[in-house]
Amino acid sequence: MVIAEVLKIAAGPLRIGVLHPGGGQYDSLCLITPTGDSVLQLNRNGVNALAGDELVEHIWKTAVNNPRLAALRIMDEGDLPAALEPTEGHKNLSLMATNIANYLTLNLSVGTSVEWGWFDSTYGSGRSPVLDSFKIPEEWKVAKPAFPGTEWQSNIFIILKAGAAVAAVNADTMEAVNSEGESWSAWPASYVGVDDLISPHVGFHVVAKDSKGGVAYDGNVHPAIARRVRKMLMEELFDVETTPIFEYGLTTEDDAVAIWLEAQGDRQGSEKDYF
Repeated sequence: MVIAEVLKIAAGPLRIGVLHPGGGQYDSLCLITPTGDSVLQLNRNGVNALAGDELVEHIWKTAVNNPRLAALRIMDEGDLPAALEPTEGHKNLSLMATNIANYLTLNLSVGTSVEWGWFDSTYGSGRSPVLDSFKIPEEWKVAKPAFPGTEWQSNIFIILKAGAAVAAVNADTMEAVNSEGESWSAWPASYVGVDDLISPHVGFHVVAKDSKGGVAYDGNVHPAIARRVRKMLMEELFDVETTPIFEYGLTTEDDAVAIWLEAQGDRQGSEKDYF
């Protein structure tokens, strides 16, 4: 979500990659120039970001409440160059990143993750073996790689659900395929703003019903605690339905903000459990 928001305002061209700097000490989701220079590193095993040469501390505490604010902090504290509006390339990458982020958030209860198709580690680099699970379209294999020193796999991101690879996403063409190489489009619906850029879900509407159809819980929750709420409701006893807020009939940004604030209130008492 943070990467998607940075791409809306950062000058480019930039691409997305996963790097392990410091001799493999860090696991970082990065924005990288076409020449291979890292502009932004978001430490997935820590709490900070590295924007240019500046350390942006405790970025996840900001991001869990407001990904856009986290992006603005990164741009400001890292003194990164901004653009008046995103290039077509950045707009497409932002769309891809938001789709992936929303899919991962919506499927938290079954365990989801995303891997880069090009493996970078202390022991070397190369294609991710997860790609062996897919019938990759031949035209993907002849595309120009995203960065120097890589091959076509650096254009690919892989979505895993419950331990199984379900989709390969091409960051160059914005296409996605399943393991059989067929078109895959199981993205959750998302809110599109006046700038034609989609946004991360602001929350979830959660409804739990008992075996007789009685409503045991009905409320809006922040994305950060959606999984905890589902667990609390004990899905073996209740039929739990989780609906992204932007799929819940919202038509204006004001509606979205109102729901966000309500969901924020739901998680205030749990904040100490997360930080």
